Parts: sequence; structure tokens; C-alpha cells
Amino acid sequence: MGMYQPEIETMDRNELEKLQLERLQKQVKNVYENVPMYRERMDKKGVKPEDIKELKDLARSWLPRNSSKIWFTCMRRYRSWRSS
Repeated sequence: MGMYQPEIETMDRNELEKLQLERLQKQVKNVYENVPMYRERMDKKGVKPEDIKELKDLARSWLPRNSSKIWFTCMRRYRSWRSS
């Protein structure tokens, strides 16, 4: 079976971690700017997207974790995704 993305699957460990960090930072910034629930949760903890400096920051308790309870709370609170 061949590789799906050989340039990534065979990447040096340090380069892979650099790529992962760049993608994590981009995603955290995106949700902070576009998802009110995450912005509120991060603001409540005093966290900004630029606080993500290394991959270990993902494991810190101040990053919101996803759960079905959070998801349904978000859907009830922010109904703009539903058509009227």
C-alpha cells in the first residue's frame, strides 16, 4: 500500500512538529475569531490565540475541550447556523 502524502509521512520529526504547530496556531486563531463559544471560553480563561507557542500548549487545561454537552449548548445559544 502506498503512502497518501509521502512528503509529510516521511518528514523529519522536527519539521513535522513545526508543521503541526503552524496548523494548530492557524486553527486556534480561526476558531477564536469565528466561533463565539470558543472566544468566550478562551477569554474567560484569559487565553489568546497568540499564547499557543508550542505543541505542549494543546494539553494545557485552559484550552476548551469539545464534548457533546458543549456542542449542544453552543447550538442552543448560537442559532445563526439554522435557517429561519
